[in-house]
Amino acid sequence: MMKILRIFAICVLVGLYTANSKAQIISTYSLDNRALVEGKRRVINGDKSVSAAVEKLKISAERLLKSPNVNVTQKKEGWEIYFPKGYSIDSHEYVSFSIYFYPDTAKGKTWQDPWINIEKFGANDSMRYKFDNYRNSSMANRITTLAKAWWFINDQRFARAAVSQIREWFLNPETRMLPQMNHAQIVPFHPIYKTGSYWGMIEAMGYHEILNSIEMLKSSGEWTADDNMKMKSWIYDWTQWMRKNELAIHEGRKLGNNNHGIYYDIQLTTGWMYLANYKGINWTDSARIYISKIVPDYRILYQISDEGAMYLELHRPNASGYSCMCLKGFETLALIADKFNLDLWNWNSKAADKRCIRKAVEWLIPFYSGKKEWTYGNVLKNPLLPGNSLEIFWLSSRYLGGIHSTTFNHLILPTISENRLKEHEYNLLFPR
Repeated sequence: MMKILRIFAICVLVGLYTANSKAQIISTYSLDNRALVEGKRRVINGDKSVSAAVEKLKISAERLLKSPNVNVTQKKEGWEIYFPKGYSIDSHEYVSFSIYFYPDTAKGKTWQDPWINIEKFGANDSMRYKFDNYRNSSMANRITTLAKAWWFINDQRFARAAVSQIREWFLNPETRMLPQMNHAQIVPFHPIYKTGSYWGMIEAMGYHEILNSIEMLKSSGEWTADDNMKMKSWIYDWTQWMRKNELAIHEGRKLGNNNHGIYYDIQLTTGWMYLANYKGINWTDSARIYISKIVPDYRILYQISDEGAMYLELHRPNASGYSCMCLKGFETLALIADKFNLDLWNWNSKAADKRCIRKAVEWLIPFYSGKKEWTYGNVLKNPLLPGNSLEIFWLSSRYLGGIHSTTFNHLILPTISENRLKEHEYNLLFPR
């Protein structure tokens, strides 16, 4: 009898080990797969270094289970008045408002005259909620939070809810978003951008995280082969729109671009990676070529100054926020490049000007050490704080070490509250 029990116990342990091993096989597009596996291993082992982050993730996921899915057909009445009279839009088309534009009341204009950019006023949030922008943000947050909760906590409810939201936004004929953003960030009554702008597709900047989420969900059994094929069809149409539509082409241009170009590259390359060999075309190789050829020329050499600054963002009121936004995007591109065994962190670091992602991150260090004073943008409203760069130096310390680790450990971490640090999701995604 004891022998039978021992054999049974061994079989159970082997089964658990096999299940955990299978769950830990993952291939994302813009995350570090090894770090994800390490984060999950720590959760399984009850490591205290991730306990607070897991608990926060669980609370967030539980809260999302109590709220309904969102989709683009839920537009409220009244948004049509900001379009030209008689202009027709399908309810499945994504529609949003350009957040820094306001009526030109200073010159006696009415709300029915062309609106103008007054970025110093900040985001026009009263308009944001009339359109699809906040639903788009809610959708992305629901999917990514629930998918991470499934991956790290292994609760089937979270996987089921995440897949349900993906289907509602991207796949179901009754509610799906058409794979384009022709009407993103309209400028009311503007002679050129009254029905949509090229810069509007920045609102898709988090879609690569949805593709990561799909990879996390594949081990749940909730995401089916049919779902995957339908999603590939959507992403194919989306990336085709990115490469052929006049607005999208302008968004991905080289000259005059800033954070928008960086996030354009992230969406295009991860989309191609997800497509793999869809329709018999080697999209993965297209992504590799783009990362190795276009990104260095269009983004690194053009958008990083000789000193390492995100110079195209420094004139803006929120120069600190947009500079850090650029750096986070560059670090994401470096993670994508690593999938192809390409070191984008140090690309061009041995050239005369040394313009590279490493140098761009290091440009911030003197502002934190006190050797330089941040004087860019509205410094009273948008100062450069250590918290702005927490995620930036979290990653650079992990992948570059040296002065990046020193800055992270001695200039950034001591300024962050204990709760924020313990609960941060990077403890799971990029465990230290």
